[in-house]
Amino acid sequence: GMAWLVEGHIVVETKLIRPHESWAAADWNPASEEVHGIPRRDLDDAEPAESVARGFLARVGSGQLVSDAPAHDGWWLRRLLETIGEPVLEIHDFDQVAWSAFSSEGQIAPGRLSKVYKNMTGRRVAAHRAGEDARHLAAAFRAGFPKA
Repeated sequence: GMAWLVEGHIVVETKLIRPHESWAAADWNPASEEVHGIPRRDLDDAEPAESVARGFLARVGSGQLVSDAPAHDGWWLRRLLETIGEPVLEIHDFDQVAWSAFSSEGQIAPGRLSKVYKNMTGRRVAAHRAGEDARHLAAAFRAGFPKA
């Protein structure tokens, strides 16, 4: 799942992905199934990995990818993009992006960065789902901007 801001509004896109035949069944972790609330069998009817990868690249374009777990998300993104022969894209760390966006020459913009992190506290109330997680990060980032 991914989310982005359009004129201050959060847009979320999420898809289940049918595992590619090159992906080992051992990569499916029963503990992750429980955390995400997605039984493995539900993915058999999901959109094929290649289709999701092409759609992802079309949607992202030249946009900056940001995650609060870039190493983990990068591992899965690499595998997804490999299904269509595309190289991995860089995923930036949310904390570094927030610091950069809400500071200047090492000086934090008063109150902005704290609003970002204040917005993140207590955010997960349901199953861990990529779209909702992305929405929460976008909302936290948006909270650092002044009200229009």
